[in-house]
Amino acid sequence: MTNTNDIQELTLSTDKWKVDLYYENWHSETKTIEKNESDIVIELSEKGEWDSTLKFVLTDEKTKRTCIVTGIQGGTFLHKKGNDENSQSVKIDNDNLILSLGLNFVSIDLNKLNLNWKLQPDMAEVFEFYDLENDYLLRGEVGIHRIDKTGQVKWTFSAADIWVNMEGRPEVEITENSIKLLDFNSDEYEIDFDGKEIKKLATTTAISKRADSAKRNNNTFNKLWSRLTGK
Repeated sequence: MTNTNDIQELTLSTDKWKVDLYYENWHSETKTIEKNESDIVIELSEKGEWDSTLKFVLTDEKTKRTCIVTGIQGGTFLHKKGNDENSQSVKIDNDNLILSLGLNFVSIDLNKLNLNWKLQPDMAEVFEFYDLENDYLLRGEVGIHRIDKTGQVKWTFSAADIWVNMEGRPEVEITENSIKLLDFNSDEYEIDFDGKEIKKLATTTAISKRADSAKRNNNTFNKLWSRLTGK
């Protein structure tokens, strides 16, 4: 994946599929993705001035096809699950491509290249998702959402502040029996897999220390800022 947030590239692969993704932010100075170079276009919303675009090239054993997703509103940070990170904004789940794109959470059928479902579950943007049993746990700016693989929202959990931690600490940690959450103020919450709160712990970090910590860690700050703004 490239280091710039204006132009991002990422490759996913399974035994059956290889997907090469190319993302262009709306404010990118260089625009190279054109609708006429694709086999199909999926539009998430009506075309607006600040819409970003995603192209993915899909390769299987027999064919190579191209799909373009337009009308992406809000920031997007492409990343896949890795050894040191449990979150992801894109995943191949059997024959479906699951994406967190700005305001939308999306499932695309890779066999038919059509939209299984699209959701806008949060009041603001959605950032990334986690595997939770046989569902997805989606971190939005305002809510934490458990969503099944048919696109149904099972529950939403919200707190006093947004789910972006400026210390660079992980906002979501899934344990064997619970989900631990951290908000903007570094307030800690623990909920069960049904979205019910088990306990809340008050923050122990002073505001000035939080600000100093964010300034010292430029990589963390830039990553958080890109998720919020797409810049």
